[in-house]
Amino acid sequence: MNVTFSGTCCLTGMTIGEVMANADAWRVAAAARGGGGGGESRRHPARSRRADRAHPQARCRIGNARPSMLLDHLARRRSEIDVINARSARGRQFGVPTPVNDTVVALVKAREAGFSA
Repeated sequence: MNVTFSGTCCLTGMTIGEVMANADAWRVAAAARGGGGGGESRRHPARSRRADRAHPQARCRIGNARPSMLLDHLARRRSEIDVINARSARGRQFGVPTPVNDTVVALVKAREAGFSA
């Protein structure tokens, strides 16, 4: 769940429900969940279908939530992007491309470059 929403909410300023309701933001969040490029989603199609079916339920329960990464950025603090999106580094380690996660990590770090701590 953190990989799915933290970076996308942080970059867009949206709540989890707003990301789910916005087709463009959801496309990024869902691709980040799948590791980027769809590779992991193809290897685990049942998991992806379960997540998509749960989507409306999750929106009801956590729709107004703002992930800690978004809260960190609103307070101009550096986030835990390297921990939450660790699959980006693991992908490089094992030669598995994770282009969406790599992009989210790079954009979050670019925003954080101007933060003091």
